[in-house]
Amino acid sequence: MNVSVIIPTFNRPASCARLLAALMPQVLSWNLDGRVEVIVVDDNSTHLCRNSLIEKLGGCPDGSIRLISRESAGGPSAARNSGIVKARGDLLVFLDDDCIPGDSFLGEVVRLHVKYPQVLLINGNLRALRNDLISRFWFYYYSHAFNTAEGELFQIHRVSSGNFSIKRSLLEHFEPLFDESLPSREDYDLYLRLNMAGIPIFKADSIHATIECRRTLRELLRQRAWYQRGEIHLRQKYGDAFLRETQSGQYPRPSLAFVHIYLLLYLDRRIRCFRERLLFK
Repeated sequence: MNVSVIIPTFNRPASCARLLAALMPQVLSWNLDGRVEVIVVDDNSTHLCRNSLIEKLGGCPDGSIRLISRESAGGPSAARNSGIVKARGDLLVFLDDDCIPGDSFLGEVVRLHVKYPQVLLINGNLRALRNDLISRFWFYYYSHAFNTAEGELFQIHRVSSGNFSIKRSLLEHFEPLFDESLPSREDYDLYLRLNMAGIPIFKADSIHATIECRRTLRELLRQRAWYQRGEIHLRQKYGDAFLRETQSGQYPRPSLAFVHIYLLLYLDRRIRCFRERLLFK
């Protein structure tokens, strides 16, 4: 089975290099007969960040990584779709640049897709890189959505675009795979389309990677605002009633441990709404 690992990146050369440092030993061990390729898609990073990325990739073995540089920033959906177009593998593996794959990551992806040929999409598992407040907040919601069962492979009702893999045959149903009109929440949109097509989604905890959550409350607020912009587009695409029905029961109750974060998120939304009203008066 030929494998293409697709890594979208934007203005995070150090994080991308950290991911590749963990991944490349696995790639090289599998790549003796040319079965694995790694495609890094730079989504029009700044000149400084792009040069830094190119410099860091220069330390990798020749020909082991293909760099695609987009001429305009289109967001993670467009970056992943660009990687898909260039990919040659029968199995497409997606990793975000803020993730670090575990030591057995690549071997487990291949093993499980071979063992379960009827499964078209497998989510990997994410673990927190740090045990700080923001990471605990992020994983409080991640765990509710994705850590729903145990076993080698179990069905879930979400997609996490930071760590998942598909068989190329899935593209016969969805091409392009991601909706590039969405600024964010493209993984939830993919879940909705898979669900409507009757294609089940599975998760394997053995395909694990750590993820670096936002480091500051300011970065968290910016991330949540980005999610909310995607939510607005989803409501325009599917309608409020449909989204309310599909999202029912998918989120846990707010936790008292994060009450000050909820307050900040609420105040941030109110301030942005106020600014938008001023702009459009």
